[in-house]
Amino acid sequence: MKSTPEDIDLLDDYIKGRLSPDKVAIVEQRLKADADFKSDYELLMLLSKGARLHHLQKK
Repeated sequence: MKSTPEDIDLLDDYIKGRLSPDKVAIVEQRLKADADFKSDYELLMLLSKGARLHHLQKK
């Protein structure tokens, strides 16, 4: 199943710790069950790490 823009927003909120415990549980279940959702999560994590490294290198 292809992730939607809403899924990306949900993952972004998950990564940034902005979700309620109930929503966290839903995201974590989807990460286990939906390969596309998990792939998008992994990509967002890589992008986030890259952005942090880039920011640190500029300092």
